[in-house]
Amino acid sequence: MTSVSGKDVLVVYVVTATPLSDDARTKIVEKLTKELGQLIQLVERVSPSVMGGIRLQFGDYVYDATVAKQLKDIQTALQKAGEEGR
Repeated sequence: MTSVSGKDVLVVYVVTATPLSDDARTKIVEKLTKELGQLIQLVERVSPSVMGGIRLQFGDYVYDATVAKQLKDIQTALQKAGEEGR
């Protein structure tokens, strides 16, 4: 966490497959500011490997709504189902 004019600023890391639009960026900052009651600074990274969706991280909290994560979850569920069926 950093400080601006005596106010704490929470740094939130954002990963998306394509750059955020100005509208999306504004909505994310507004929602997080409202939910967390802090000033927010986004640190954005574009990574085509996420395929779509968004991943947010701050502190120990991770919100992963990426396509890559969803596909990994499906793969894990299928493997588990296959092992249980043996």
